[in-house]
Amino acid sequence: MDKKETAMMLSTLNTLYPNFKTDQPIELQIEVWQNMLEEFAFKEVMQAIKKLAYESQYPPTVHDIVSRIAQIKSPHLLDDSEAYAEMIFAVQKYGWCHQPEAMESLSPLTRKIVSQIGYLDICKSENQEALRAQFRMAYQAAANEIKQNALLPEKFKMQIGITENGNMLTDGAYPAPNEAEDLVKKYSAQLDQVKQSQSKLLDKPKKHNDLIE
Repeated sequence: MDKKETAMMLSTLNTLYPNFKTDQPIELQIEVWQNMLEEFAFKEVMQAIKKLAYESQYPPTVHDIVSRIAQIKSPHLLDDSEAYAEMIFAVQKYGWCHQPEAMESLSPLTRKIVSQIGYLDICKSENQEALRAQFRMAYQAAANEIKQNALLPEKFKMQIGITENGNMLTDGAYPAPNEAEDLVKKYSAQLDQVKQSQSKLLDKPKKHNDLIE
């Protein structure tokens, strides 16, 4: 947002919340709010404010607005119980001998946690209560990290070295389906090049023999 848009946003907040007004000079308010929200689009901020106006009678903070923007933009994450059920279903369906198929069937964050614990270790586990506790603890920590990172502007993420959610979610032994497809294409092309090189090498002796004859 630029300063003009920030001024419009503050005017909206003053209209919606009579007690939002402060003793601070309007120029200072614009500068502070614009500095905090400059990396967000004006439309996103106004959508968040509209949602907050329906939800609460109290004026929103910067954190409130950014949190609502993240909720609007971020994809739905399974809760830990849903993710655990998803994992158990995959294990029961594919078993220990079809690990790639089982991993591919999982949603990204579930796949990441299963990879961390170890798919075969999960299949062999005889203590379901301990497995459930281990999975839920790891899943909740990862989900909370994703939700917290979603509140940060992209430019700030780059400055502090946080990767995008997609990369974070698929960081593990098995890539996401779209990444796997790209890898297959890449290595198929490389294999074709190798075959062509081998074919040329095999053709050279034949041409030489033809000249001798």
